[in-house]
Amino acid sequence: MGDRVSIQFRNGEDKSVVLFNHWGGMNFVDYAQKWAKNFQAHVMANWKHKNHSTPITRCEANTMMIQFIASLSGQSEAKDYNFGQLISHSLYLGKDEQDGDNSDNGHHIIDVRDLGKELD
Repeated sequence: MGDRVSIQFRNGEDKSVVLFNHWGGMNFVDYAQKWAKNFQAHVMANWKHKNHSTPITRCEANTMMIQFIASLSGQSEAKDYNFGQLISHSLYLGKDEQDGDNSDNGHHIIDVRDLGKELD
């Protein structure tokens, strides 16, 4: 039993590791797509105009995944090894879409280049 799904970010040929969510369902996919679009808008508004070139401003796939996972916990960095706010036990990583169970809702690739076109 579950509502299994997996997501992955892609930017051109660059693909992230895969994030599996045992209980996530399609709501998780929708949330990740909206998060990625908002993340890109934030990057464009705050850094792109300054000509900064970093893994974040380039929206590199693995960097996007790290930022997404950090957003799920509501914190962006560990402080003093405080384990009071853990991320859901429903989440785990895999090297590709076959490295876990996404049998209920499949595997979804969020192409950040497509999202960027929407922002232009």
